Amino acid sequence: MSTNLSQLQSLVQQPAARAFFKGLFARARLELTDTGERFTIHQEGDDVRVAEGFDGPDANLVVPLASQNLANLGAIFADRQVTGDESYRIVRFMLRPCLEASLQMPILQNDRLLRILGVDDWQQALLDPQGREDVQLTVHKTDGKWTVSEGYHGNPRRRLRLTAEQMLDFQRRLFKADEENSISGWMSLAGWYVTWRDQLTVPVGS
Repeated sequence: MSTNLSQLQSLVQQPAARAFFKGLFARARLELTDTGERFTIHQEGDDVRVAEGFDGPDANLVVPLASQNLANLGAIFADRQVTGDESYRIVRFMLRPCLEASLQMPILQNDRLLRILGVDDWQQALLDPQGREDVQLTVHKTDGKWTVSEGYHGNPRRRLRLTAEQMLDFQRRLFKADEENSISGWMSLAGWYVTWRDQLTVPVGS
């Protein structure tokens, strides 16, 4: 058994790690950029297991990371609690993979619904624990395909600033709606999303 597999299997048994990642995905694929190893984390209720390789159906989340990132996660959860700064560090690392995975959901390929909700190109920033903009991303749709790029580009009508906790709340709500895949669930999420988005919107260029 490789060191990374051993660390990952230990990590998914940590109560603090289980609590943190619960509700964010059913299947997450991890690709170790320095070793080439691939793992799949299956999460179903309280049951969490690790499989070698990309196992099972399509994943909700695909995360590239290095062995040191995995070791850092183990250290964060080892004391059985996650501080605000530690939560921010995890979300900072996950932000772009989570956003890219969300944009692949069928609901976000429905142009009619996107027009109704007023979803078009936007910029997004993650706020650090001191309230300063850190990670800055631009989401753009060209020829029916969403792309995410680092930094602010273009002049979209909307820019969102969100904290780590707000990002996690959004991801859990989105994952729940996707898993249920019911009209009522998606409509409920849409109503919540419009209010949530408007609360986080700041003028572009501010």
